[in-house]
Parts: sequence; structure tokens; C-alpha cells
Amino acid sequence: RDSKFDRVFWQSMSARDAMRIDYKRFEFELPDIDTEHSPSPSGEGAFGLSSVLLGMDHVLSKPNFRESAMEYMREVNVPLLGILTMVIVDDVPKRELLLVGLRSKTKNENNVVHEMVDYLINHESASFLDITMHENDDDDNGTCLDSRNKDEDVVLVRLQQGNPKGSRKQVAPTLLSFFS
Repeated sequence: RDSKFDRVFWQSMSARDAMRIDYKRFEFELPDIDTEHSPSPSGEGAFGLSSVLLGMDHVLSKPNFRESAMEYMREVNVPLLGILTMVIVDDVPKRELLLVGLRSKTKNENNVVHEMVDYLINHESASFLDITMHENDDDDNGTCLDSRNKDEDVVLVRLQQGNPKGSRKQVAPTLLSFFS
């Protein structure tokens, strides 16, 4: 149990291991699916949440983070991965959320990551989490972590969570409600 909160323990891990060690998968029914065009012909969707007890800067600075995140998403077969971070600052938990997803193939199609960001920031049922764009984002879409190479398939958006008590037990049902 003590190692779970050991900063050196978390810093020494690869990006993949940090995402893997406290990962949970969440599945849901896709509403009104068109099985011909759905990514999941079964009508089921899924996303994953990894809890990492490091600051987001440390997570993002792990070698090959972007590639590791995409590989891990393929490994666990989810199109959307949330990485929840928590550190204690002045005896208060500081939480952040990184959403990682696949870029839409067409220009006019909204990406699920950006739709989720809009939901988390603006929807009444998510307001208790007090989600905001990360203070260092350079635009209102939170796309500063997006690859500037639009040929890449990954979208990353970094968010701050104002509610320090909003653990995965609160975040997961909120994300599930987005898909219902």
C-alpha cells in the first residue's frame, strides 16, 4: 500500500506501466447505433480510466508518452482513455484529467475527445467536478497537446479538476452519462 503513494515508485515506471497499474475499463451500450458505420458492430462502447499518482507534467514527460498511450489503448481495445492524476499540494489533492482519443477521419466530424471536453465543462451533470481547461492551454479548445501534425491519429486534451474529492468513482459515472 505504501508504494502506491510513493512518488519515486511512480516516476520510475514507464508510461505504459503507469497507465496499466491502476486501470479500469468501462463499457456501455451505444444508443441508436448504425451497425454499418459504428466502430463497434456489437452496439457496445468502452473507455478506460487510469489513475496515476503523479503530477500531469511528470506523466506527459515520460519517454514516448504519446506513442505509449496509443499502444496501450490498442492493447486494451478502447478508443478513449482518461488519465486521472493526483498529487497533494499543501495538504489538498490536486487533480487533473488527460483525455486521449483518436482523431476524426473527416474535417467536419467532431472528435469524441472534444465533445467530452465540452460535456465536462458545460453540462450540468458534470458541474460538480468543476472541470476547466488547463491553465497553460493556448486556445479555447484545449488542443495545445494535439499534435501539430494533423496526419497523426491522436488527440490529447489536458483538463484541471477543481473538485479535489472527484476520484475515479465520481468521474467514471459522469463519463458514462456522456454516452447515454
